[in-house]
Amino acid sequence: MSLATYGTPTVAAPVVFRGYTSAANDGGIGGISGNNSVAIQATGSFTNFVDMHLHNCGAAVIVTLSTGMLVNCELNNTSGNAVAGVTNIFGCKIHDIGGVGIAATGGHWYFNFLKNGTKTFTTAISTGATGIAIGFNIISIGGSSSGINLLQSGTFILNNSIYSAGGTGTGIINPNNAARNISIINNIIEGFSGAGGKGISIVTGPMTWYANNKYYNNATHENITGNLTIDLLNNSVLSASAFASPSTDNFMVDTSIKAGAYPTSFKGSITNQFLDVGAAQREEAASGGGLIRHPGMAGGLNG
Repeated sequence: MSLATYGTPTVAAPVVFRGYTSAANDGGIGGISGNNSVAIQATGSFTNFVDMHLHNCGAAVIVTLSTGMLVNCELNNTSGNAVAGVTNIFGCKIHDIGGVGIAATGGHWYFNFLKNGTKTFTTAISTGATGIAIGFNIISIGGSSSGINLLQSGTFILNNSIYSAGGTGTGIINPNNAARNISIINNIIEGFSGAGGKGISIVTGPMTWYANNKYYNNATHENITGNLTIDLLNNSVLSASAFASPSTDNFMVDTSIKAGAYPTSFKGSITNQFLDVGAAQREEAASGGGLIRHPGMAGGLNG
């Protein structure tokens, strides 16, 4: 594609690479390979990838955008990072990456599934700018891989499920005590049981909020130092794993940490009854039961 022909992408006229079989939203997935040597997208403003498989980029970053989105995409097979730049990422599967899965400098990152494979993350997610929201992501790692590296202020880490198969890394790490306005709420961190493994290890700066995080089978559950931390309580260690079957990528939570309905008196007060802890949420049908399938693990993406 030549932008000389297309013109300059704008917010009203973005470039969109979209996969489909015969019509948009029919479940078809397009594919672009980097031929084991080059990036799929090295830079770009107002560029979006939807329903695409982006892969095989050697040591190159698969996608770097200055403004754009990745929606329902699979990214895999590079020894470098998967995503960089200012990118909103929703419902994507990112795996077999030798560097950082999401190393972006801005955006909102929701409902993604990040998993180690033949290649393993150094860190699944790492923040590079302020004002980033990281929510409802499932991270399945092991070895020395860490989950979320929190480097900047104004970051929200809410309702993530972070699992390590006996690894030595850290679920959520913040080595920067200058970072401020941080919220770490409603996450499950499990399985960092190897030597030195930690659930949360943060050096807190002003206005670090954490509440209702759940831990299981970590060598150290919490390593929190610094000052001006606001502990909103209800952080606790579980007596057993809450995940249904991590080995088969089933991260639905059991009823031990299932949220109840809103209390009838609810008026916005702090409560743990508004969401299941972790990423994979359920929907209670009128007849009972019913689950919301995590978008990042939806059908149409390759394993």
